[in-house]
Amino acid sequence: MWQSMIEGKMAPNNLQVFSAVRTCAFAASLLGTCVAGAVLSFPQTAFAGREATKINESGTDVRTMVPQEDLNGLRPPKARIEGGTRGRGSQGLLVLPLVPDHVGLTIASQPDLYWYLSKPTASKVMFVLVDTRSIGVVHQLTLAAQPGVQAIRFKDVGITLEPNVLYRWYVDVVLDIDVPSRDIVSGGMIQRIEPTFSTSDLATLSSIEAVQFYAQQGLWYDALSSISQLIALAPNDPVLRRQRASLLEQVGLQEVSEWDKLQAATDGMLK
Repeated sequence: MWQSMIEGKMAPNNLQVFSAVRTCAFAASLLGTCVAGAVLSFPQTAFAGREATKINESGTDVRTMVPQEDLNGLRPPKARIEGGTRGRGSQGLLVLPLVPDHVGLTIASQPDLYWYLSKPTASKVMFVLVDTRSIGVVHQLTLAAQPGVQAIRFKDVGITLEPNVLYRWYVDVVLDIDVPSRDIVSGGMIQRIEPTFSTSDLATLSSIEAVQFYAQQGLWYDALSSISQLIALAPNDPVLRRQRASLLEQVGLQEVSEWDKLQAATDGMLK
């Protein structure tokens, strides 16, 4: 059953939405088109999930403030979907989006999205991007099922976000092509906003200072992408690993934080 396959993170309305999106996505891949199905409602919100974070001088500590309420005085919607199974065949496969539990912001038109896979899988792994204005599939692609932290680079796949549009994105492990309800689903929300600062200011910052600057501006995707790109350039640097681990821990992604800390400990012993 759907609820037993996804560990309690997806609201019933989101289950209904994603089931329709998954069916639509596969119809598009088979028929070259995607037609809206039954009447569905998707929650719209004026909230733009801006979080403020601080990194200390050593760069190893991050503090995240609680997101502000929206203009209607409402709390922000739960945005993060965490997927996992305890089934005999998947043996504890965990799929996590590296996002806060509210709308994450970016100033990039073609940002990088990050997700985590706890172990290899032979199952097909799909990425689906949905425009919440129409519940329409903007883009879908098949992902490599490698364990650890993985990136989805919009520039590489030709995806451009419109400003001030709320998008939902999903990573979907397809256990049974004919039964969408068995999928392991994770995902988050993203919105591109206009910068409230001069982008020329970034040119004067070092790479690690840019990470701190983005965090202080509440730009989750830009901060995470910046530190992750530094790790890609220096994968054996335990300090960078611990910095990202701290960032992830502050938004409740304890499993991925522990994974990064383990990499940091291993890399430190190799030096």
